[in-house]
Amino acid sequence: MKKWLDGYDGNVELNTYEGYQYVVERYIIPYFLLLKLSLCDVKPYHIKDYYNYLKKAGLSERTIRKHHANIHKALKDAVSEETLSYNPADADKVSLPSLKKSFTPNFYKMEKSTSCSILCAVRILRLLYALRSCSVSGAANLPD
Repeated sequence: MKKWLDGYDGNVELNTYEGYQYVVERYIIPYFLLLKLSLCDVKPYHIKDYYNYLKKAGLSERTIRKHHANIHKALKDAVSEETLSYNPADADKVSLPSLKKSFTPNFYKMEKSTSCSILCAVRILRLLYALRSCSVSGAANLPD
């Protein structure tokens, strides 16, 4: 990992490199050093165990995916350099934590509108643009 990281020094933006450096030096290297594994000994289950370790440490799924991106790229480069015969971090070998579903907004649909929602829209327009009720088109006879 350190060799891979050193290869990026000067080839990416400084803040990108510092982000990689933090992840590699703070988490990845210390974890795998404790296991006393050389690069060619890393198996998919080691990587899965690492992700579980991160999850238990309180890191979010998104952060774990960032760690995976670093590990996967480093191991992919090792395969390219023929240091490894395969990438143990490939998606078919290691399952990543699923991201929580993001918020899906409900869009305003005119066909489902009620007189109340139209009144709310008129009131919002009046507030935003400091309009009088008679200034909002077609709203002259609506209550305040």
